[in-house]
Amino acid sequence: MKNIIQIYLSTILVVMMVSGCATSVGRAFTPPGNETFYTGTEEGYKAMTKDDAELGERIFYGVDLPFSFIADTILVPFDTYDYFKYKRDDKGKSSTPKGAPKGSVPNGT
Repeated sequence: MKNIIQIYLSTILVVMMVSGCATSVGRAFTPPGNETFYTGTEEGYKAMTKDDAELGERIFYGVDLPFSFIADTILVPFDTYDYFKYKRDDKGKSSTPKGAPKGSVPNGT
């Protein structure tokens, strides 16, 4: 019985370690302000369906896709916050350079 529990827990640990890999990669290489919702799911799907993808790559992303979807769903509140944060910053930013006197021509032109 103890061996079964160890095998079960080890399997869960391995699945958790490899799950959401496309989510991690998608978040790591997306520049700030360009985030989209479900980035990992989108990246995994693109990698899996590209024409020059090898069989191993298709299998890996096929297995990872549901886990990336779950990870992206968990991260939706953070993505929503970032989305509105950057949208608000874009609207609220002045085009006048920092330190320029009020009423000066934007961007020095």
